Amino acid sequence: MKTMKNYFKLGLILMPLLLLIAIMVSCKNPVTSPQNTPTTVGTRTITRTSTPVANTPTFTGTATQVSTRTVTMTRTSTMTPTSTVTTTATVSSYPAVVLGAAAAFGAFGAAGVTNTDDGTTLTHIIGDIGTTGALSTITGFPAAQVSGTIWGSDSVSTIVTTVFNNATTAYNYMVGLPVTATDPGAELGTLTLPPGTYATASGAFTITSGNLTLDSTDPNAVWVFQMATTLQVGDGTGPKSVILLHQAQAKNVYWQVGSAATINAAGGGTMVGTIISSAYIHFSTAGYTVPTVLNGRALSLAAAVTMVTTDITVPQ
Repeated sequence: MKTMKNYFKLGLILMPLLLLIAIMVSCKNPVTSPQNTPTTVGTRTITRTSTPVANTPTFTGTATQVSTRTVTMTRTSTMTPTSTVTTTATVSSYPAVVLGAAAAFGAFGAAGVTNTDDGTTLTHIIGDIGTTGALSTITGFPAAQVSGTIWGSDSVSTIVTTVFNNATTAYNYMVGLPVTATDPGAELGTLTLPPGTYATASGAFTITSGNLTLDSTDPNAVWVFQMATTLQVGDGTGPKSVILLHQAQAKNVYWQVGSAATINAAGGGTMVGTIISSAYIHFSTAGYTVPTVLNGRALSLAAAVTMVTTDITVPQ
């Protein structure tokens, strides 16, 4: 009995020691849970670069993947800070002379259009011609000398009424334009003028002392010449011309004539622009064989357009 008690006491002493040994062994070889163990397959580096696009940021990033689920990434922006650029542009405003149906006509006279040439050096019109009168008031124009159509009040079309109304509207529009240029004086010969609306105190313009030059680097530049009375180009000393420099164009030159226009009565010379007069328009004189040239239009609202050996081309 005494022996068993001794064994029991020994067991009580050894049991804590055995338990401590078991715990130490368990910590040395832990049991792992497969579903919670990261499956590391290695380390790899991923570099992604975006394509630069104007005004958008570009990024270069480096990512290091240490498992199938965890990614760390550093992104660096190389975008230039946004800046504001202010551009100041000078925009020129020009008068808009609208010719409407009249734009197709090289010559139009309310009282007719007549031509007298010597039969050798012929008049040629590149465009239509017309009158609000009867076709019989248009004389001296064989069909071969007119590239367009010859119109009268007795034509099938009533276009001549529209042409007259459109030309009148354009004339009145020019009369009402504010003058934008310094008065160059009545004599325009030898001058070089920039775009603008011109008028003179005398109410009449002449180009007799030399040629007039119109100069602009803008193809849309417009010249308007306002006259209360007459326009005279050339005189007994010889023909005079209007010269266009750089981007100046004949289609953008206009002459509003309060009464009559006489263009190179002695023949020759080159006139440019659309002439709209309230009275007659004369080109050259019988007996002169050097052609007088008009790159433009001759439109008379209350009288006739007369010409001798004249070449008119409607500008496009």
